[in-house]
Amino acid sequence: MSNVDRPPNKVIAGYLLGGVVVLIITVIGVKQLFDLEVRGEFERKVLSRRDPRLTELRIREEARLTQYAWVNQAQGRVRIPVERAMELTLRDWSSRSDQPVPIAGAPVAPVPVPVDGVLVPVDGVLVPVDGVLVPVDGVLPAPVPAPIPAPIPAPVPAPAGTTP
Repeated sequence: MSNVDRPPNKVIAGYLLGGVVVLIITVIGVKQLFDLEVRGEFERKVLSRRDPRLTELRIREEARLTQYAWVNQAQGRVRIPVERAMELTLRDWSSRSDQPVPIAGAPVAPVPVPVDGVLVPVDGVLVPVDGVLVPVDGVLPAPVPAPIPAPIPAPVPAPAGTTP
């Protein structure tokens, strides 16, 4: 009988699998180190440098927001600092009345005035009935018809023989 040579297949497969795992870990590690170095160089060469135009722009913007300056001296228009503008706006806002501002040209409707929790009609127009304002005489005023717009004139035809 002859001797059969059988290689240790399980041992060879184990070495092969281990080698592949070590290779994969090595490739991933090298890629991580490479990315870390690239990010560091990018930070050092690109992000850490300031563009002088950006610095000048920020200085000009800061000056416009914090200093007084003429916008148009002939018209008397002045630019004021933002902080001062906010102070003036708050002052004006706190001194305003609680009444609505009337719209120019709009008809002013009578507003009932509360007296001791009961609405008193202004000019004898409205009284509260079960929480609803109704006219004093119980008759609703006639609606005001909307104005009829003027008709649009028809276009005039061009004379014969001419091109537009």
